[in-house]
Amino acid sequence: MNNSVQIQEMNQYFKRFISKNQNSFFLSEDVHRKNVEKIQKLSDVHFESNWNYLMALVQSIENTYSLTEMRCQNNYCSFEFANNYRIQDKGMTKIEAIYNCCFRTLNELWNEEPSLNLKSYIEPFDEDDLS
Repeated sequence: MNNSVQIQEMNQYFKRFISKNQNSFFLSEDVHRKNVEKIQKLSDVHFESNWNYLMALVQSIENTYSLTEMRCQNNYCSFEFANNYRIQDKGMTKIEAIYNCCFRTLNELWNEEPSLNLKSYIEPFDEDDLS
């Protein structure tokens, strides 16, 4: 992961998305309400290191943008949507790859702009990654 300031900015970006898309979870009403309340109460939500928060974000993306398939292997993650649109990314670990893929997805599909430069964060793919 990059520096802690960028991670904090990305986490706040994710938190805003979840807050604005509260009804986009597939969980039961009670579990959904508790998760959203917990995320909203925390000043620092660590999506980069908390699996439950990261999966809540993935689930919100899934329902909001019709995510039909999520593939993860080693340090690679790919989201495919109902319209066959694909977003992919990688990281040092699988959780980092999912985290990066969530950021790229929101950066491309959500109307709200992040306050950081995506290009400075995402590690570029090389030819071996795409084969």
